[in-house]
Amino acid sequence: MKLLFVVTGVGLGHSTRIDSIISAVKEKEKDAEIGIATFDTAYDYFKNKYPTTKIYGLRLNEGKFKFSLIKTIIKNWIFILIWMRTFFILLKLVIKYKPDRMVIDFEPMAVLVARLMGIKHTMVFNFDRKLLHEYNHAKGFNPDYLLQSEYFIRTYELAKGRKIVTSFFNRGISGNYIYVEPIIRANPEAIWRQGILMRKAVHKKPLLVMMGGSKIGKDLAEAIGRIAKDFSNENFIIFGDIAIKQKNVEVIKFAPNFLKYLSICKGIITLAGFSTLSEILAFKKPALIYPIPNYIEQALNAFEIKRRKLALVRELKEINDNDIKNDIKTFLDNKEKIQERLNEMNVKSNGAEQAAELILRNKKVKEII
Repeated sequence: MKLLFVVTGVGLGHSTRIDSIISAVKEKEKDAEIGIATFDTAYDYFKNKYPTTKIYGLRLNEGKFKFSLIKTIIKNWIFILIWMRTFFILLKLVIKYKPDRMVIDFEPMAVLVARLMGIKHTMVFNFDRKLLHEYNHAKGFNPDYLLQSEYFIRTYELAKGRKIVTSFFNRGISGNYIYVEPIIRANPEAIWRQGILMRKAVHKKPLLVMMGGSKIGKDLAEAIGRIAKDFSNENFIIFGDIAIKQKNVEVIKFAPNFLKYLSICKGIITLAGFSTLSEILAFKKPALIYPIPNYIEQALNAFEIKRRKLALVRELKEINDNDIKNDIKTFLDNKEKIQERLNEMNVKSNGAEQAAELILRNKKVKEII
């Protein structure tokens, strides 16, 4: 079976999610042929793993500590031409590769090509329309999120096949929308076994700082690095390409074994990306979460976690060292209460296996989820 995965290049979470699904697919169908089409961060992630074609996609504005739809549109003022270019690259690739199915996370041009060529296709994403309704009911309608949510909803509706929605807590079927469990990179129990030696070597459990590869995340990580000296009893491990020299700070540019570090840490400071939060829940680790302001996906993720009291969520309008220092202090003071809530949760994380079954088989959905 030939599968073509078309992946957005924004952030790293989409890449790790699709990579986990591909691993589950290969477990179930070892002869499956895999092709990738993507851009930016995801292109670098996949190019040495599978045959990978470079496309072009929407880029988010990465100025101040917030998402700006207007600035994103300005930054992508030629986005129609970019999408047209991607459309023809994908069309040429599909004619040559002849996939049996396309798996799309989350590029609208791929849906158009699949429909034009009559190729079966499956959409995978974590934007949850049910959660959006609950958010609007609790918080009130936010006009800043209207165009963002409409973009996601219309792209979903454009796809004719199954839509796999990976969700923290929602399960079941709603029309063509199938809610599966969180998708993470590896089984927590397996990682715990692999991390035994690491746990023995670490004398003090560290605080992890995982902010992804965006400029926003880098600026926040640098701020945490600057104030780490005020927490001399804590050890910080910051993942990213930053220059920080503090006695209690270790910087790791890239860690393919990140989950081993997660398994031994006392807590984590991060943005509100879905994949990272899924792993935090699966490993039951207390977290201090900074959702990117005005970005609907992260707002929904943070809302779901905050209302269940599974992390400390703080909303920053700007990066201020003193505010962040106070947040970390509050987090450390409340870490045990958060841990108690996490221990009460039964969060399964076999969404990759469920997604693979839905992609490969024609089983009834109820047999899978």
